[in-house]
Amino acid sequence: MLDEKNCRFITANKTIELTRMETYLLSILIENRGKVVLHEILEKNFYGMEGIKGGISSRIGSLRRKLKGLVEIKTRIGVGYYI
Repeated sequence: MLDEKNCRFITANKTIELTRMETYLLSILIENRGKVVLHEILEKNFYGMEGIKGGISSRIGSLRRKLKGLVEIKTRIGVGYYI
């Protein structure tokens, strides 16, 4: 379960702290489960937030490491991401 207010992902036996950007990206992917979220859409909203360092692909990589075995974030090369 994603706790957007407190920026964390909670399972039955584990709580994973997320950054504000990771929380945002994961919430968009969850809302669009099964659909590819275009890289351009993520980028448009991503760069509108303050204090951003690094790109979307690096944030997705960070999410994949943190959520390994819990949520599989897939890439549609040249298009976007989906779960």
